Amino acid sequence: MEVGDWVKVESDKKKIKHVQERTVTWDEGYYDAAGKVGQVQTTYPFNDVVRVSIGHKGYPLNISLVTKATAQDVHEAFGSGDVANPAVARGDMVKIGVSVDKLKRMQDGHGGFVDQMEEATGTIGSVSYIDRDGDVYVRFNVRRLCFNPDVLSRVTPVEDTFYVGDIVLVESDQDRFKLLQTEEHGGLNARMLLTCGKTGRLHSIVSQKRIRVKVQGKVWVFNPDLLTRMGNPGLGTGDWQSATICAPGQHDWSRGRCLLCAKCGECTHYGRLCPARGKPGRHPGSLCGCGNGDAGCDDCGYCRRCAGELQLRERDDDEQDDVMQKLLQLGGDIGGLFTGPLHDAFMEWLGKKGDKSDTPGHGRGDTPAPPREEMVPVLKKMGQAIELTRKSKSLDSLDALKNALENDCYAPFLTYKSIADRRLMADTLANVDGAQIFMDYLQLLSTTVSDGSNGDTIASSLQCIEVLQKLVIECTQMSFEFCRAVGRCGLLQMFVQDLVALQKDAQNQSTSPMIQPLLAIVANCARTPDNQECFTRCGAAEALKPYLRHKDANIRFITLSCLAFIVENQNMHLIRVNVDGAEQIVSLLKDALDHPNHDATVGTYSYPAFELATMLGGLVRNDENKQVFVTNGVVDLLIRLIEIGTDREKEAAIVCIQKLSYSDHISTIIKKETRAEQVLRAMKHDRGLSSVIRDIAAAALQILREGPPRVVEDPSGGPGRISTISYSDLTVNNVVGKGAFGQVCKGYHKKWMVDVAVKKLNSSSREQSIRRSKALMEEANFMYRARNANRFVVGLYGVCIEDTFTAMIMEYMANGSVGDLISRVKHVPWALKWRILQETILGMNFLHSLDPQIIHRDLKVQNVLLDEDFHAKISDFGLAEYKPLTSIGDEKGNLCGTITHIAPEHFKNPYMKAGEKFDVYRYIFQFCKLKFVYFGSSLGSIPGKKPYREIGIGGVIRERVMKGERPDKRQIPTEGPNELSFFVHLMENCWDQDAQERPTFRTLGEQVQVVTQKTNAQVAQAIQVVLKEQGDELHNIL
Repeated sequence: MEVGDWVKVESDKKKIKHVQERTVTWDEGYYDAAGKVGQVQTTYPFNDVVRVSIGHKGYPLNISLVTKATAQDVHEAFGSGDVANPAVARGDMVKIGVSVDKLKRMQDGHGGFVDQMEEATGTIGSVSYIDRDGDVYVRFNVRRLCFNPDVLSRVTPVEDTFYVGDIVLVESDQDRFKLLQTEEHGGLNARMLLTCGKTGRLHSIVSQKRIRVKVQGKVWVFNPDLLTRMGNPGLGTGDWQSATICAPGQHDWSRGRCLLCAKCGECTHYGRLCPARGKPGRHPGSLCGCGNGDAGCDDCGYCRRCAGELQLRERDDDEQDDVMQKLLQLGGDIGGLFTGPLHDAFMEWLGKKGDKSDTPGHGRGDTPAPPREEMVPVLKKMGQAIELTRKSKSLDSLDALKNALENDCYAPFLTYKSIADRRLMADTLANVDGAQIFMDYLQLLSTTVSDGSNGDTIASSLQCIEVLQKLVIECTQMSFEFCRAVGRCGLLQMFVQDLVALQKDAQNQSTSPMIQPLLAIVANCARTPDNQECFTRCGAAEALKPYLRHKDANIRFITLSCLAFIVENQNMHLIRVNVDGAEQIVSLLKDALDHPNHDATVGTYSYPAFELATMLGGLVRNDENKQVFVTNGVVDLLIRLIEIGTDREKEAAIVCIQKLSYSDHISTIIKKETRAEQVLRAMKHDRGLSSVIRDIAAAALQILREGPPRVVEDPSGGPGRISTISYSDLTVNNVVGKGAFGQVCKGYHKKWMVDVAVKKLNSSSREQSIRRSKALMEEANFMYRARNANRFVVGLYGVCIEDTFTAMIMEYMANGSVGDLISRVKHVPWALKWRILQETILGMNFLHSLDPQIIHRDLKVQNVLLDEDFHAKISDFGLAEYKPLTSIGDEKGNLCGTITHIAPEHFKNPYMKAGEKFDVYRYIFQFCKLKFVYFGSSLGSIPGKKPYREIGIGGVIRERVMKGERPDKRQIPTEGPNELSFFVHLMENCWDQDAQERPTFRTLGEQVQVVTQKTNAQVAQAIQVVLKEQGDELHNIL
């Protein structure tokens, strides 16, 4: 029994129960499989179990309960094969046969209308496949699009020119190839010479001078003069069978209406058992007529059998499931792994998997092939080598052990190239406690080396350490499970400590061979989210920081790739990339895309396109990196990866574009200068892709168009409704601040994959809870009204209201408040202070420009927050009316906010409603804080002292303010930049006793802009000064 076989299940239910109860934990659902026909998904030879897919459900069945199906069985199970199909075949040449207006109407219910369809009008495309609903997917130059079959017309062009879908022969003369393949035609890559004399299939015509052709599994851009048209399958010319279009693992598999294989001529789904077999008029590429299933490869037309890729499912989303399945296959061959309770537990797990639905996808190369029989002895030898290592408590058998590890554990990773085989080997080592055993033995070897034993022993020990490091590199590169094991057992921490020990001699060339393997292991483990806590606990970011300055470019690159995954927001400066670094990474991604295996090399290490895209996703968390990468053309490369990559590569590229789009400025560039929006929109509607990819594309498209997730209208709730966020979607971490009503915590939204701030209410009496909940919703409503000012106002994502948890979910501001900044940093450079003041003005002007206006009422340094690049945004507005006054005694009325910041007219009339001049008066106290508190005067002001130096109680403050007294001007520095005198004059205008004489924020903005235009160029340097001064004291604060 092999994967891909069609089988029929025993119909006797009593027999099924009798046999199954001795095989797996019994489930009544097994009765549903009785007498049914299905396809073998996976085999478990050690347990005499096969998993059979029946109606999108997987049933683990004892092999004695299934027999190979006959054509009659398939006919009875799935019908006679009389399914009506559109009158087109794979490869047919078609064009849109209706007007654009009619096309828009007819596309309703057939995938909808997208802009590229209008672009495709008048051009000729090639049919890729037909989906389950009978809709036709056609590849035009713009991309593959889904159509209502009634809008398409078959065409037979007469002119002898290139068309999408053509079979073409690449020039065989390499010298002529090099001469003609110039930059004008896409440029020459040395690996392109491998295509000389090969036959491929035309994907798209970029221009009259550039044509994209898939040859040997890779899409290349060619000079048309290097191509000879051999025909087109849609015209009955051109030989699909002799073409070298695809390569193992590089097919473009589809699901939908079954077709006839271009090689064997049988159904792409049922093969020779197809119920429609023998019907007239069937030819390679034509519709089979039997119904829906596996539609084969869109490019070469082969079925999975002819391509040698019979895998039936995508990589499991749940890594643990994948590991368990592989462990199950190993049975009892490794140390009695499946005995007693452990065996029972696995059998129970297997039984529970019976009702899990498997949704096949549309990726190429993502699906790991099932383990082959030849892997069984390999895994057995691995287990024996691990057991030998476990028992070794001394170095008596060092050479024998080294040979066993090298020959039985490491060598197979070099012998077997299949990703599935390599992942299986690494998972196996993880689950037989390999990481812990390796750590114990490495410690023994390290002790021997450091103790200075005899020379031969030290040499052998160093060789064994090298073998173990190479083995761990392979395992961590292939298996998330092994990475998790390295983090759990302490091996990761040991490697980080080794890197710390090597820091002193890091620049010594002789230490590079010791540093590189350690960094490679750490970088591999960094891609596993479960290890984040381990990295934080062992101080990995600080340990790696010195290696960013290493003279070896390879070491710098590996370090950066590791930090891209592990640094937290307060250390974003560690992954800031300069222009040269960005160019190198972009160049590597381009090389990877040009390579048939989608990988590029740095030194001795290979970086797949998937890892480079994932690394970019980590690096662009730093906003400054977004600009430098976009400038270097990374978006076009990511789009290319989306279009030609595997499902994993598509996902990594889409997520990277999504993270780039978190910046309004960058998203504007992406929308104007790239095809990202069109590509994502088409992917969102491409039912040939897996639902996971479509969902990710839809989320990225929304963020590109509308910015990061903020407030979502609830159509059923009328205007002004704020989105609710489920607590299950949140991870609430450490407290970063406190307010009058509760705590502010750093959090993480699992679905959006972004850090968030969680402002939650403290538990209190019922009366207080009602009052505080009302206050929170009031603030949320104000933030909702200001949602379009995300550049100036802290963004609101939504609210979480559950039985025991009420919170507002907001944008996370990595550098805390302005108040936090001036308490952490003694000397904030003037340029940064001017920008903070200007951005506060712009934010307040926006709030005041709304209709109706938003009056903040409690503007102060604690309520102006700073993002990771020290841009200022306003928070906590509209809530002050609910806050008690500080030191105001029993004063009542409409007074609100901090007592020292209340304008004189409101002391005179406590019931006066606050207006925009009230906020202007309060604004100037932010100026006082930024200028006078930490930058003392000739009188020697004390750091941290309040603007009112001699005032301590509310009554005295009220009395003096009403008399016209203000904070002590003697604290103003006598020396400073030229702009200081301007801001002092601005300060005096803002705290004028007469509210009507105070300027508006619009006036302030116009005045301040003239000054800051001269100092903005110094802001970047000012931020570096701040980062250097705050050093290790920067904490996770909001």
